[in-house]
Amino acid sequence: LISVLAAAVSALSLQETQMFSSRAISTGNRRFAKSGLVGRTWLSATEQIEKGSNRSTERWKSFAASVLPSPILAALVPGTLATKCTVAAALAAVQCAYSVVQAEGTVARATDAVAIKSRSAAVC
Repeated sequence: LISVLAAAVSALSLQETQMFSSRAISTGNRRFAKSGLVGRTWLSATEQIEKGSNRSTERWKSFAASVLPSPILAALVPGTLATKCTVAAALAAVQCAYSVVQAEGTVARATDAVAIKSRSAAVC
C-alpha cells in the first residue's frame, strides 16, 4: 500500500516538476524572440482558466494512473497473497523510478535553457 501511494506521489511530483520547469524554460522567451512571435504567447483570461482546469484534470488522471496499475497487475499474478503483494510493491517501485528519471530529465532541460539565456543576457 505504501509503495503504491509512493508511486502516486512521485507521479504528482513529476507533474509539478514539469510545470515549474516549463515556466523556467519559457522565462525570457519574449525577450529573445523575434517580433512576429511575441504575440503568439499571450493567453486571454478564458484561456488561462481553461489551461488551469486542464492541469487539474491531468493531475487527477495521473494520480489514478499511478495508483491503479500495480494492484490490478498484481491481482492477475497467480499465487498467494504474499506473492501478489510483492509484485505490487515491485511494480510501484518501478513506477517511482520512472517518475524520478523523467523529473531528472525535465530539470536538466530547464537548467540548460536557463543557463543559455543567462549567458545570452550576459553577452548582450
